[in-house]
This record gives sequence, structure tokens and C-alpha cells, in this order.
Amino acid sequence: MLVKLSIPQVRGGIWRFCDRVKQLGPLLEYQERLDTIFKDFSNIVINSAWLGSFVLSISFFYVPKIINNNLSIALKIYIIIAFGLLLIKLISIAIDILTKISLNYAILKERQDLYERLYPLLPLFNKCLNGIIYITIVGLIGEELKLKLVTNSTPKIIQIVVILLCGSFLIPIAEFIIEELLLGDRHLTEIQKKRRLTLKPLIRNFIKYFVYFTAIVSGLKIFGIDPTAILAGAGIVGIAVGFGAQNLINDIVCGFLILFENYYLVGDYIQISLPEEDTLEGTVEAIELRTTQIRHPDGQLQIVRNGNIGSIVNYSKEYVYAKVEISVPYDVDLDTIYDIIETVGNKLKRESPDILEATQVDGLEEFGKTSLLIRTITKVKPGKHLELQRCLRRMLKDTFDGQKMKIASHDDD
Repeated sequence: MLVKLSIPQVRGGIWRFCDRVKQLGPLLEYQERLDTIFKDFSNIVINSAWLGSFVLSISFFYVPKIINNNLSIALKIYIIIAFGLLLIKLISIAIDILTKISLNYAILKERQDLYERLYPLLPLFNKCLNGIIYITIVGLIGEELKLKLVTNSTPKIIQIVVILLCGSFLIPIAEFIIEELLLGDRHLTEIQKKRRLTLKPLIRNFIKYFVYFTAIVSGLKIFGIDPTAILAGAGIVGIAVGFGAQNLINDIVCGFLILFENYYLVGDYIQISLPEEDTLEGTVEAIELRTTQIRHPDGQLQIVRNGNIGSIVNYSKEYVYAKVEISVPYDVDLDTIYDIIETVGNKLKRESPDILEATQVDGLEEFGKTSLLIRTITKVKPGKHLELQRCLRRMLKDTFDGQKMKIASHDDD
């Protein structure tokens, strides 16, 4: 009777509290979900009250003690499961609110890059919290049922999940901090920016492996395993493996030499020779300890082992010459051709800030069977030679066509 009389008062109090909560600014968009949560909460409280009163009433009768104990355990299990599932729903709403607040803050502070970097972690955060709640529910049920294996394992599993969650958050946050420290200064010169872009993947990989290593060692300690013996054994195995992995060691050593000798940086346009007289060229996209990633002008990404790199031609040091060769018939006036080339070269220099010195005629390069080969050079900024070679060829072709002058084909010689 007491429970029946108190139920309306309890339900009314819960819904009055619900109305106050829904009036809060950030929660206005979640009224339907909040209604569902408070309705479930009200039902859990009322059902628990009825079940509790039933168990209490049974104790006044002469029933076996084991039945009374089992009913009490069943009531506790119901409360644990019901409130655990309700907490999962609350966490889902809290994460949605946190996501919206974070987005508004990022827009206000113009830090959308930070939001975009951390946003994919929110679903992982939600799953980890849900996992912790489910594990806790199982642990509490195991404690009620006196299952020692479940009871002893639950805290350890929760600690493992927390370690994984912390590691997942630490890596992107550390990457963002590194990027801010290395590239946050807007007054960096081009060379300084390239050097920092080169160091960025190395520091990022170091932090990633350090976090993984720390997580593994922490996990071993949680399960009572001494990592010292394992690390000592791994060192001995590493030495043995090292003798059979000389190529890997060679690649790493060459990677260090490339970085510290400053042969090339991220963003440099290079040409390298490989074994069997092969050559590769393109823009350096990443330098790692074992490999170098080069983007070919045609678009394909080439990944080269550092130990296989032979001679290096770097087109991005201080300046480079854009060389263009022109074939003209024997009967043309060379002085007129030279004047046209210099005129076009001066025009291109005015139009392009990447040209350091105007085009010059380097001289007569070759006597062909039907044509003469003239060589021109243009001093340009590093890495701009291919683009400006194409521009110069186009402008020379248009100028020769405008003056009705013929360009010979050097392939015919």
C-alpha cells in the first residue's frame, strides 16, 4: 500500500525534473530522446520499488532462506542491467551535445582543423564507454553470483579498454600539437618549411610507436607479467634477426644519412638512380627511415627503399636551369632567331615570378642533316623547370607561327 501511494509522487517528481532539464539551452534539440530516457528511468524506479516490496514481503513469511536470497540477487541484477542500459542512452546524448559544442567552438575560434582531426574519435569514445559499462555490468552481476573469475577479470579488462582509449586519443592530439609547433609559424621561409615537413612524419611515427609500446607494457603489467624479461628476450632475438635483415638495417642507416646530410627534403624535385641503371624522378612527398615516397610528374606514387638509392640529382637547391632546344632550318638567319628567343624570354620573365634570369641562347648545339639545333637556358626557381619549359616552348611556337617562320623537326635528322 505504501508503494502504491508513493508512486504518483515519485513519477510527478521525475517529470518535473525532466521539464527543468529540457529547458536548458543545449538540450532543446533532444527533448524527445530525453522524454524517452526519463520515461525509462521512471519505469525502472517504479518496477524496482514493486519488486523490492515483494522481496521484503516474502521475508515475513516462512519461506526457505535460499529463495529469499535468490530473489534479492535477481532484484539487484535487474537494477544493475536497467540502470546500465539507461546510462548508455545518456552517454549517447552527452556525446552528441559535446560534438555540437565542439563544432560551435571550432567555428568561433576558426579551428575547424582541430575539430576535423578529433571528430572521428568521438564514435570510438562512445564505443569504449559503452564497452566499459557492459563490462562493469557483467562484473557486478558476477560479484552478485559470486563468480570469482568474472569478478577478478573485470577491473583488468576495464583498465585495458581505458589504455586503448587513451592511446587512440593521444596519437591524433600529439600529431596536431606537432603540426602546430612545426608549421604554425606563418613567417617560415620555404627552406624552413621543407625541413619541418621532412621531420614531421619521423616525429609522428616515433610518438605512435612510443604510445603503442607504452600501451603494450602497461597491458602486460596489468595481467601481472613482468615486461623486463620479455624485453630482454626480444633484444636477443632482435640481434639474431638483425644478421638476417641486413637490407632493413641498410635502409634505416641510409635514411638517417639522407636526413642528416640534407640530400633532399619534402617538396624537392629530384632524380635518383637505382640498381640495374634505372632512374626515377618526381617530387618528394615523404622521407621515412626505410623508404622515400616520390610523386612522378605523371601522378603515380613511387616508393623507393633508401638503401637502393644511388646518385641523386636535386633540382630544388637554390636554382635550376630550364633547358629548351629548338630545331630550325639551315636557311634561317640565326641572329633573327636569337633576337626572337631573347624577346620571348624577356616577356616570359615579366609574366612569371618563378624566373630568376631571362632566357639566354646557349649557342648552336648540333648540326643535323636538315636542321640546326639551338640550345636555350632559363634560370628558374627550384622545381619550376618543367612547367616553364612547357610555357617557353608554347610561346616560341606562337611567335614563330605569327612571323611565318618554320620550326624544323629534329627527329628527321
